[in-house]
Amino acid sequence: MRIMNNKPIKLQMMIIYKIILLILIFYTTLSEANSSFEEIKFSNEYTQKGINLVKTKQYEDALECFNKAIKLTPQKSSLHFRKGSVLLRLKRYEEAINEYDKALEINTNHNSDSSVKIKEQNVYNLTNKSSALLNLQRYEEVIECCDKGLSLSKKEPLLYKNKGEALLNLERYAEALDNYNKAIELDPYYAKLYMGKATALGNLKRYEESLAEFNKTLQIAAKDSNNKRKNYIIFDSLINKSTILLLLQRYEEVIECCDKGLSLSKKEPLLYNNKGEGLFELYNNKGVALFTLGRYVEAIDNYNKAIEFKPDHIEANANKLCPLYRLGRYQEVVETADKILELDPKNQKAINAKEQVLRQLN
Repeated sequence: MRIMNNKPIKLQMMIIYKIILLILIFYTTLSEANSSFEEIKFSNEYTQKGINLVKTKQYEDALECFNKAIKLTPQKSSLHFRKGSVLLRLKRYEEAINEYDKALEINTNHNSDSSVKIKEQNVYNLTNKSSALLNLQRYEEVIECCDKGLSLSKKEPLLYKNKGEALLNLERYAEALDNYNKAIELDPYYAKLYMGKATALGNLKRYEESLAEFNKTLQIAAKDSNNKRKNYIIFDSLINKSTILLLLQRYEEVIECCDKGLSLSKKEPLLYNNKGEGLFELYNNKGVALFTLGRYVEAIDNYNKAIEFKPDHIEANANKLCPLYRLGRYQEVVETADKILELDPKNQKAINAKEQVLRQLN
């Protein structure tokens, strides 16, 4: 009796089993892929919505959209950059830095880390991170951050500008000047760069050069119709220019410069409300110039206006002593000296003025 060989049947069954398994794997993979596509689709929709909200300055709503997009695609570095930029606008600087660091970390772990696109993204992340650090007054970290960015690209003027500003605050004026010059080479129409350069030159006691740069700042800012904050730049430049003119003993020009700044503040309520420090400087500088020109009554009036912004400022109060004495307003000299001595019991200027008045009266 012939026994049938069952090997072909077993072989057929194994082939059928493998085909079924492959079909199952295919559909499972397809299902997972479709889910991933859905997540990417929704992430892109949230991203675009967030971008549109940023354009209309609805930053809190934009932040919510970027958070939803990140939840769906957390390894997309550009989303962390966008979120960081919104947080930067909201002045939530520590959180912004955290997002820029996440973006940099994702790009560092990227297989094509050396690609031009990744380097470009990293430059943007480091530029914005340095701006956040600057607002937190972490100047050494600003310099380190800018240096990292400049090692990737030497064509981003904001890296030189932020580094220059950090160096200014660290009183490293020559280095600051060098960075502002490099920034200006890249962007010769950015008014704030000239203002930074002028400040560095002023601190280096190169007053004529400083004055020239402040004038350039004012010229460029005045022509920049697209810059909504140009009046802030003009206002700050006029304050600093008046100080330089005072150091150059050009007193009539000091008065003219201060008057321009004060006039601008009256046209811009936000300047008047937010720039008390600047208004103090303008009135005080104008008072010094008027006093030097022998216009004592006007000088006192301007000192008093400065003191309205800083009632306990010893120097501004002390500035009143001499013009009051020369006008023979001795009682006011004594009152002013007493106020100064309450703030600073050892203030020699106030002690001398009071003694001189008492001798005069006796």
